[in-house]
Amino acid sequence: MESDVILLADDETGEILDINQAG
Repeated sequence: MESDVILLADDETGEILDINQAG
């Protein structure tokens, strides 16, 4: 598996969530 930073955009909040930090 790659350990690149994965950014997910939350459609409800419009915020960018860093799942590597959020877990």
